[in-house]
Amino acid sequence: MKDIQNILGLSPISTAKIGEVVAINTLPWHRKEIVDLAPNECGVACGVGNVLTVKEFKLAEKPQVSIREVGKGAFILENDQLRVKIDGGLITSLYDRKAEREVITKGGKANQLVIFDDKPLYWQAWDVEVYHLDSRQELPPSSQTKIIENSQHRVSVMTETKISAESWVKTTISLSAAFEGHQSYVEMAAEVEWRETMKFLKVEFPVDIRNTEASYETQFGIVRRPTHYNTRYVRPFRFIHDDTNRL
Repeated sequence: MKDIQNILGLSPISTAKIGEVVAINTLPWHRKEIVDLAPNECGVACGVGNVLTVKEFKLAEKPQVSIREVGKGAFILENDQLRVKIDGGLITSLYDRKAEREVITKGGKANQLVIFDDKPLYWQAWDVEVYHLDSRQELPPSSQTKIIENSQHRVSVMTETKISAESWVKTTISLSAAFEGHQSYVEMAAEVEWRETMKFLKVEFPVDIRNTEASYETQFGIVRRPTHYNTRYVRPFRFIHDDTNRL
């Protein structure tokens, strides 16, 4: 970070003020997002290109994002575009207020942590055989969910889920203020203490959206993968050359 600041001629974030800070944009499209400047200060990065100007986040008379507790371990996070229901650390509803539709599948629970056996035919932590799906085990909802942020620009809840006596996951679910013309989204962050063997952890987000493929951003670029199982077995062609030139 210090090297980047020196190259760009920027002041350290801890001492810089609005107008003296820029945001590094690693994506090739226009963005408008809230960025943290200090524990109690934020700004809005807006524009297109690699370096975005950070402007002041203007406070409104009415909070632009809100959170309320509706039961033990149950919360509703809401902004102008989304309404998120969380119960025991699981997202039981994600309602798109603009499209007027529910995004989570009926009876589904997003941010569901599941454990699978890691016992492949050859290499652990590398090969994943299809029979691992038979070992699926859901981690139960946690009662240890609490509000950790409730500000004008963002609200957050944190849930601690036990995996075993030695392993645990702390998941933070956040919703920021929405901007007109920009799609709002739910942000997830997880801290994992992992002391398991021959197991692996997944998190599921069952959504009521139909598409043949999904795009995933990785360190190697954006990868597209199918969102369905192909149950047909297609035997590959093998060309055998003989005197009769048959296939």
